[in-house]
Amino acid sequence: MRKTDKEIDNQIRVLLTDVCEGLMKDVHGFLWLTHSANYQKFPQSLLVTLVFDDQQAIESFRADTAYDALVERLESGFGSFQVKNVAAHLVFKVEG
Repeated sequence: MRKTDKEIDNQIRVLLTDVCEGLMKDVHGFLWLTHSANYQKFPQSLLVTLVFDDQQAIESFRADTAYDALVERLESGFGSFQVKNVAAHLVFKVEG
């Protein structure tokens, strides 16, 4: 990983840590999140995986305004990386 890749990854990590802490407080069933990226194909390869305790929690979250707030927050935070269509970079999973 190049130095610039590490800097980008660290900036993403800081943003997502803040987002994760907020979701843990405010969203029922949310457990944790992580991200991955191939920095040779960044930002198109960026994926943010959100993990919930069950499928119902995912469906409730996606139907709630908290989902829209998350997308807006990530659009703002990822703006300097020129990530287009943030929602397409989100993956939802059930733990286990």
